[in-house]
Amino acid sequence: MAVLFSIRKACPVCGKPMVAVPDTVDERQVRYVCAACDGDPLCDPTARKWADSPLRPPTK
Repeated sequence: MAVLFSIRKACPVCGKPMVAVPDTVDERQVRYVCAACDGDPLCDPTARKWADSPLRPPTK
């Protein structure tokens, strides 16, 4: 039986399948990007730690 869908890597942040796109440096290479997380700055672990930190703006 033929495989209808290739196995795709799962996003380490949200778990959704990632899409292979040509790399910007070497077009013969591919890199995987997540359509759900790409462009969302809060999906970056560093930004997520900063957003969840106890630091808040001062209140009057």
